[in-house]
Amino acid sequence: MPITEETFAAFLRCETKSYLNLNGTVGVASEFSQSRDHLREKFKQIGREQLCRAVQKGQSYAGTPDLRCLEEHRYSLIVDYVVALPEIQARLDGLEQIRATSHRLDCPYIPLRFVPSEKVSTHDKLLLAFEAFAFSQICGKTPRIGRIIHGCQYTMLTVQLAGLLEKVRLVLGNMAAQQATSTAPLLILNKHCAECEFRSLCRQTAIEKDDLSLLANIGEKERKKQNDKGIFTVLQLSYTFRPRKHPARGLPKDQPALKALALRKNQIHILG
Repeated sequence: MPITEETFAAFLRCETKSYLNLNGTVGVASEFSQSRDHLREKFKQIGREQLCRAVQKGQSYAGTPDLRCLEEHRYSLIVDYVVALPEIQARLDGLEQIRATSHRLDCPYIPLRFVPSEKVSTHDKLLLAFEAFAFSQICGKTPRIGRIIHGCQYTMLTVQLAGLLEKVRLVLGNMAAQQATSTAPLLILNKHCAECEFRSLCRQTAIEKDDLSLLANIGEKERKKQNDKGIFTVLQLSYTFRPRKHPARGLPKDQPALKALALRKNQIHILG
């Protein structure tokens, strides 16, 4: 199956989500994710209208012009450009023409992405880089920069893509390896589960396995540390707790073993 922007974004959040998407599993979208998608579409629509008004008449194009138009630099602005290849698919919010290029091999167009939030995350930048990579498979040239338009003021942020493109290629390689095997990735619950369409399915599986990721306060490092000791379930972890004397400065905040013990005994434990 071709790698799409949706499956790429899913892989960044959770490998299990990406695996389920690629295998055609259908989930139930949360109200939060539906509201977020609606907000982004509305934000994108307003942003596109503003960009189109800023260019001369006839210099903007909505849709996917042929490759010849790109080579001739016919349009200053292209919105809703679609990359549809057998191996990769993406729908770019926009492409902006860069007239001053330092080298004849430079890509004359750079990708634009709309992000409603005031703060731009690494996740947003990686999605922009994914779109730049997908576009490079069409035009044969890779954009060096991209722009994210974000926040209520529609602030434009220029993003250097070189380092991000390396990460995109690494993720795409991992996704290709995932598709090549029929083995599901290790299920790990995380913060994204609250808005994921597969939250009920994954949580039920984790409960059946008594998986350590059911404990919200146990991180990846701590989980790997326990796995190296042969501890894979909440029940096993509960037997490792040993009360200790602590200095007067206070007790450690995160004690996964104590939380596991409280769950096993169905009791409330008070520290101090």
